[in-house]
Amino acid sequence: MSVDLAKKIVNKRGSAEVICMFNAFAHADNMNEIAKNINHMFGKDGILVFEAQYLMDIIDKILIATIFHEHISLYSIKTLSIFFLSTRS
Repeated sequence: MSVDLAKKIVNKRGSAEVICMFNAFAHADNMNEIAKNINHMFGKDGILVFEAQYLMDIIDKILIATIFHEHISLYSIKTLSIFFLSTRS
């Protein structure tokens, strides 16, 4: 999704209260662009809900196959918090 498309959606439908992404964020190679576009679409108190493997589960349960199963990114809560704060406009 481009910034132009995000702006068109907001102009036509208004700001989003909730955006859901299931089994998509971990497969994306353009996380910065996606996060910035999500921020464009949110209203004041928007909520992003997404599904992804949690890094500590992968480490604690030795789920090495998860790393090789098409996932470009793995997450921890701390790094996600820093990432999302850095992409806010």
